[in-house]
Amino acid sequence: APYNDMYTAADVPDAIRAESERDDPHPVYKAFMENTIGQTFSRDEVRETVIPAYMGLIKQCDDQMGRLFKYLEDSGQMENTIIVLTSDHGDYLGDHWLGEKDLFHEPSVKVPLVVYDPSSEADATRGTVSNALVEAIDLTASFVEHASGEVPDHILEGKSLWPIIHGQVVEQPREFVVSEYDYSQQQMAKTLGVSIRDARLFMVADKRWKFMHAEGGFRPMLFDLENDPNELNDLGGRRTHQDIIEMMYQRLAQWGRRMAQRGQQKKYISYTVKKGETLKGIAKRLGIKTKDLLSLNPDIGRKPVPETLIIIPNNEYQQIEEAPNPVENNNSIPVSDEVPVAEELMNDFVLHKVEKGDTFYNLTRAYNVSKAQLNQLNPSIDSLGLQLDMLLKIKPVADEDLLVLYRDTIQENTVVKLAMLLPFRAIEYDTIDAKDIFKTKKLVNITTDIYLGASLAI
Repeated sequence: APYNDMYTAADVPDAIRAESERDDPHPVYKAFMENTIGQTFSRDEVRETVIPAYMGLIKQCDDQMGRLFKYLEDSGQMENTIIVLTSDHGDYLGDHWLGEKDLFHEPSVKVPLVVYDPSSEADATRGTVSNALVEAIDLTASFVEHASGEVPDHILEGKSLWPIIHGQVVEQPREFVVSEYDYSQQQMAKTLGVSIRDARLFMVADKRWKFMHAEGGFRPMLFDLENDPNELNDLGGRRTHQDIIEMMYQRLAQWGRRMAQRGQQKKYISYTVKKGETLKGIAKRLGIKTKDLLSLNPDIGRKPVPETLIIIPNNEYQQIEEAPNPVENNNSIPVSDEVPVAEELMNDFVLHKVEKGDTFYNLTRAYNVSKAQLNQLNPSIDSLGLQLDMLLKIKPVADEDLLVLYRDTIQENTVVKLAMLLPFRAIEYDTIDAKDIFKTKKLVNITTDIYLGASLAI
C-alpha cells in the first residue's frame, strides 16, 4: 500500500489486438498465443486485475527514483551524474493475444530510453524526443566513449549515442536494428517439433518494415509499420512483398557476418532435465560449479522438474582450433621450449600436451581436476583458451600420480581380447564369491563403448 490499489480496471488501456490475428497465424506466433500465458492474458478479467497492480509498481519505482534524484540535487551531484532509464524488454500484457515478451511486436521489443546528460553539449536536444534507430547495446559503446575511451568496434557492436544527444547528428549510420530470441527452453519448441538448435527467432527492422525470421523451415513474418503501425496484418506469407523479404534476409546475413559474431555462435545449448537429476549433479558432470549453472538458469531451482529445458555450456564449441603460432607467455609453454621445460617441471607437476579435440570438459574429467584448478596453474587459458601443443600444468605431483603407463595403439581391423578392470563398491561385496558379483547388477563406472581412438585403462 498505497500502490497496490492506486489504479483500477478503469485505468487499463484497451489491448492492441484483432480477431484477424487468430486467422491462419504464423506457426510460431500461434504456438505462443495458445500457450498458458497467452491464453491467460487474452482474458479481459486477467488484464483488469494484473495491469492495475503493474501500474502501481511503476508508480512506486517512479517515486523512489524521485527520492534518488532529490538526494543528487541536494548533495550537488546532479550536475555531474549521467542518468539512463531503460529496460531490457517490454511486456505484451494481452496485446496481440500474448503475454510476457516472447515475440517482436512493439509492446515487447520497443523499450523506453531516457538519457539525462548534465553537460552543456546536451542543451541542444534537452527535452526532445529522437526517432533514431537505436539498440540497447548502444549504451555500452556510449559509456566507453564518455570515459574517454576509444570504442573497440570489433568487440562492442553498439554505436555511441552522444552524437545524437549532443545534436551533432539526427541519425546514426545504421540502416536497421536487430533483435534475437532463443525459445529452446520453452514448451513451444516441443509443440512445434523444433530442435534445440533451431528454436531461435530474429527480428530485422527499419522505420518502415519489421521482419521476423524463425529457424526450422518456417515462413517469415512482415509488418508495414507505416500503414499498419499496430502490427495487426502479417504480410510475410504473401508474394506481393518478396522484394522486401529478400532485402531483410540480406540484412540478416550481413548482421550475421559482423566482426563480433565470429567464433561466438552456440557457446550454450539447451538440455532436458531427466527424472531425479539436480542442478548440482548436472554441473558436476559438466565440470562447472553449481552457482555458474544457476547463473545461466536463474529461474530454475536446484531440483528442476523433469523435462525442464535448461541452458548448459556447449562443450562441442569449446574444442580447440589449430593454432600455427601458439602464444608465448609465462604460463603456457611454447613448443620450441617444450622438452627442456617439461623435464624441469615433470618432477613437480602432472603435465598434459594439448591435442586436437581436447576440451576443458574432457581434461577435467580425465585428470579429476576442476577448471578453476587448471586456470590457477595456467592463467593464460582463461583468456586464450586451449591451443594446440600447449603444455599444461594439471596438478602438483602426488605419490599416486607416479605411475608408469604403457601406451600402444590398436590398429584398425585388428581383433583384440581385453581383460578390463570393472570397479565396484568393495564394501558391498566383501562376503560374496567372485562368480556371484556379476549377478547383482550393481557394477558402477563401466565403460560400454569402445571406439577407434578411445583411451582405455587395461
